[in-house]
Amino acid sequence: MAQGYAKAREWYEKAAAHGDASADMALGQLSIHEIATAGRYDEALRLEESLAAKVEAEETKREGKPGHQTVRELNYVIWYALFAKEFTKALTVAERAHALFPDNFSIGTNRAPALMFLGYDEEAKALYLAHKGQPIPEVMGASHS
Repeated sequence: MAQGYAKAREWYEKAAAHGDASADMALGQLSIHEIATAGRYDEALRLEESLAAKVEAEETKREGKPGHQTVRELNYVIWYALFAKEFTKALTVAERAHALFPDNFSIGTNRAPALMFLGYDEEAKALYLAHKGQPIPEVMGASHS
């Protein structure tokens, strides 16, 4: 896997050097993914929170409101918070993201694990059952998980 990261980093660095903003963003995401893969979830969470704030600010400036990139990054914040066992933070971010994107399937369902870990079992169960049998939509543009 390290060789794959090294090759990806090489290509992203080349593209970023030629002014490709998405490659620059991918470099940040790649670093976070490497850290998370190493099991350093607290560190990955802090870096992802920073990246999510940057993405949201840029997207809001560019489009007038947060959009798809913000959804993706907030979902990663939620997941890294869950892995770091920061369940209150996971729920707080999930609730904020849900308020911004109430119809987003992944944001809606990612609230459930945080609720469950915090002891809100009935609310978590209701969320799961509300989506039971629904296909999981493909994540657009996800470059790390």
